[in-house]
Amino acid sequence: MVRIHGRACIGSKLTSNTWREVNLKPRLFLFDIDLTLVDTARAGSRSMAIAFYELFGITDAFNGIPFAGRTDLAIVKDAIALHGISDGDRVIAQLKEAYFIHLGRLLYEASGRVLPGVMDLLELLSSHKHAYLGLATGNFRRSGMMKLERYELAGYFKEGGFGDETIVRAEVVAEAIRRCQEAASVVFALEDIYVIGDTAHDIESGKANGARTIGVATGPSSTEQLAQHQPTLVFQDLQAALPFFGSLLEPAAEPSSRS
Repeated sequence: MVRIHGRACIGSKLTSNTWREVNLKPRLFLFDIDLTLVDTARAGSRSMAIAFYELFGITDAFNGIPFAGRTDLAIVKDAIALHGISDGDRVIAQLKEAYFIHLGRLLYEASGRVLPGVMDLLELLSSHKHAYLGLATGNFRRSGMMKLERYELAGYFKEGGFGDETIVRAEVVAEAIRRCQEAASVVFALEDIYVIGDTAHDIESGKANGARTIGVATGPSSTEQLAQHQPTLVFQDLQAALPFFGSLLEPAAEPSSRS
């Protein structure tokens, strides 16, 4: 079994009997969205604040509430509790609808971007018949897909886990694995599932599900801070991670037989 630690890929030497099996194993890659794939220039948090003001007349309603790595439902529930608003399904549904309206505008007004290496990596993975792409994001499903559509990345992803129904990020990863396995009609071994994100929440939620984890320092945390949570690997960005993913997917030369 291949073991990955630090920045190096360490494993037992492949024999001719195991070479084909190892190189044909299906692998699942689950991506966070914000500050992992794209930087929306805070279009999401700004849209949520505008929606809250529009509905409840409260300015800067999310001041002091952490966003990074959390589910949208957790963020909304914190704001509702902070300001003493009744926590009901109707209130949350109203806030979501207002949020989506403003997000659809601000995504195109903000000076956001696709992060380094993302396009090359998604092209690499999507071209490999044994690689499956999915999402494991705290975004509401609709807003997550809006962000990907804005930056022309939605076509790479068919399924995943989202932040509509849970405040627990590990449950998002569990949902992503289940949905992707159903969509692909494949059961992925845990050592062949990779959770990729820019926060400690991404790393811890992947580990809680027994998956491998890849941290990228394109968000609020440095490589050193991410490394404290003991991910499988840490990279400065996905551009720097390309050689690793390339070596993971490209078949090794079949061992030559010796007399």
